[in-house]
Amino acid sequence: MQMLKKRKTTKYVILCIALLVCITIAILSGAQPYNTAVDTPITPTENATLNNTYGAFYHGSTYRYTDYRKVEDMHSGAITDDTTVVTVDGTKAHGSQENPFVIDSVSVWNAFVADMADTSSGVLDCGKNKYFVLAKDLDFNGLTFKPVNCFKGTFYGLGYTISNVTLSNLNSYGGLFNYGYGFTITDLNNSSYSYTDVKRYVGGIVGAAIEDYQILNCHTKGSILGLTQTGYSYQIGGIVGFSSGGDNIASSASNVNHTVYRCSAEYSASGIRTTSTDAPVVGGIIGSVWHKSNPSILDCYSIVKAGNNNLTNDSALYAGVVGIVCESGALSIENCATDIYIDNLELIKYPMLGGLGGIWMNNTAYQTSSITVKNVYLVSQGRNTGGADVTFYPFTNYYYQDNVVNNINFDFLNVNYAGNGSIYGYNYSVSGVKGTVKAISASTMLSSVSDLWAAAKDGSNALSASIWDKDKINTNYSIEDSPVINNLQKEQFDVEFYNYKNSADEGIGIASIKYDYGSMGITLSAPTAPDANHKFVGWTTDKSGEQDPFT
Repeated sequence: MQMLKKRKTTKYVILCIALLVCITIAILSGAQPYNTAVDTPITPTENATLNNTYGAFYHGSTYRYTDYRKVEDMHSGAITDDTTVVTVDGTKAHGSQENPFVIDSVSVWNAFVADMADTSSGVLDCGKNKYFVLAKDLDFNGLTFKPVNCFKGTFYGLGYTISNVTLSNLNSYGGLFNYGYGFTITDLNNSSYSYTDVKRYVGGIVGAAIEDYQILNCHTKGSILGLTQTGYSYQIGGIVGFSSGGDNIASSASNVNHTVYRCSAEYSASGIRTTSTDAPVVGGIIGSVWHKSNPSILDCYSIVKAGNNNLTNDSALYAGVVGIVCESGALSIENCATDIYIDNLELIKYPMLGGLGGIWMNNTAYQTSSITVKNVYLVSQGRNTGGADVTFYPFTNYYYQDNVVNNINFDFLNVNYAGNGSIYGYNYSVSGVKGTVKAISASTMLSSVSDLWAAAKDGSNALSASIWDKDKINTNYSIEDSPVINNLQKEQFDVEFYNYKNSADEGIGIASIKYDYGSMGITLSAPTAPDANHKFVGWTTDKSGEQDPFT
């Protein structure tokens, strides 16, 4: 179970069926050792009715998550901790934030997937207004992984990792979560994934993200292999594939906010081929941003390697952060770093390639109002087979859309980019692709890639030291060593015993027993019986004593 970063001492007051010993958990603040003089037991309470599909945390225990309400202050440097601790209340409804549904095994994950897919009763409604937590790492090596088809709730990963996910022949959506509406996902990792024969919307965390949503402190690493697409475009992202304010949303509707914060992704994209007239889109964090959305991408890090993508009859949009900005509202990209490399450029007829993103104004009724970019560091480059490296601008757009794109309000501050080669894409005679003039004029091209990374790692730059471990920028990426990961500590807590009959510690001869959620093999000692007429049966964690006793 996710615990506090500092050592916390937790006290159990456990009910012995014969001796009326009750359970309690009391969390002390600070890092002091256990002190019975100041630790007041919490009277145990009845448990709420539990959903048997899921586990539950013990009453009084705690878990920690990255809190959306603290993102803005953390991003601006006003605070240095963006997490919140929840103390579990077993009297609250199972599935509430105070008593969340606990997923602690592959079988429970599969049951969760089935619940989210079951629309017959509408009881869970894709998890809407429910809270789920991942309490253990899940390894799907050699197992069939089932993605969550629809999700509308809140999922706290608690810093745990889902690993070795394999998905293939994805007809429409692909990710740990295929499709999400108005959801929150935090503190979740997807390690060593492999998506093959993909089509349409694919993301490291979510395939298609709709309406207002938050994805915080999520990290991914894997590979994506395409399949010749005939009916639709690819929209692929390291975190989210397709992002939109809504399905078939009217141009008169209000924009909704999307936040991707403190996320990182590394992946390769290959085998992308299409006969569709829609251009394939690849983005380091988000593949595409569409209708009526105000996306904010804050303190994120991405590495994208793409190649062997045969698009000799069509265009393609590849970028290190957002593959395409199309018919959205206001876009913000702040305090980010990316490294994108595109091989086999000769296989793309009309390449739109940028360090940050590509702009494609297909419908002026959904005109992108503004693009704000601050404190970013971009290595964006590629090459033709056997040719020299070339450098991409931060943003690109199609040449015939200049008049539309130039109406966008660009607000650029400290935008730095570099590549090993000459500029590629601005007034490029073969492709017809053009760099976005306003974005170029407000950016700084550094003399070398090494200079760019040195600037990104500079301790005096604007990347917050409370969020960024700058020494890990441009190193061998792993989720555990992501420059922006919020490592939530998985601490154990102490278990001690209290006897309400004599108002004293039980004196079982053990200084402390270490426990965390899901720990196995802990044997709880028997208390001292008052006389020969009492037999110890076991401990319970509920006040009623109706729970089966355990030792």
